[in-house]
Amino acid sequence: MKQFALIVIVGAMAGCSTSNIQIGDSDYPVNNANPKKILSIKGDIPSTLDVKLIAHYSPKDGGIYNPTTGGLVCGYMVGLGAYAPYMVDVPLHISRNGTTYVSSIPIDQFQEGRCGWHLFSLTYSVSKDKLATRASYNMDLLRALVDQSSGNYHGGENNPNKLYKWCFASSNDVDKTYLDCEPSIDNKLFEFVPDEKKNFYSQSIIDLETQAVEINFYDLDAMAVHQ
Repeated sequence: MKQFALIVIVGAMAGCSTSNIQIGDSDYPVNNANPKKILSIKGDIPSTLDVKLIAHYSPKDGGIYNPTTGGLVCGYMVGLGAYAPYMVDVPLHISRNGTTYVSSIPIDQFQEGRCGWHLFSLTYSVSKDKLATRASYNMDLLRALVDQSSGNYHGGENNPNKLYKWCFASSNDVDKTYLDCEPSIDNKLFEFVPDEKKNFYSQSIIDLETQAVEINFYDLDAMAVHQ
């Protein structure tokens, strides 16, 4: 799930957009003909899981409220006085070979334009037979943070470039049975996971120096059956 910092706007809202940006809108990002900043992704996906990766692009400064005109630039109104920046979603192509895969993200997929379009995050969804991860779940794999003054991406110290997502069938009274790929460390299924792969980083923060990340998906239920 994409998480937005919602900002309460006080003042005139006449002429403000009330929906996310659409193709054909004046601020919709323009594709770069030859993107130069490519982030490579590789990892494992077992044959039992179907994985989708989606890159999300947003305005550099999270959108702007113009106090002079009382309007919003690069964002739209949500509900009663809340504001969200525009967001453009781009599904990534995944090339699978057995239990391995490769993909890539053009960090500079779009021209910056007035909004300063940049890569915001990468999210995932996983399905298995009739089960799927919950749409409301926080599934950010990568975050691309931007320095507002320089426009440069910056990462954090000791930031992981290798992530593991351990998926298993879970249930509750609301969603019934679904796939959970963020298990807690006390999950009994983890006894089947090698110690070197018990990595509980949920996401990675990338910067312009990041050239590649490894994101692995595993089927804990299938691993347990084969033990």
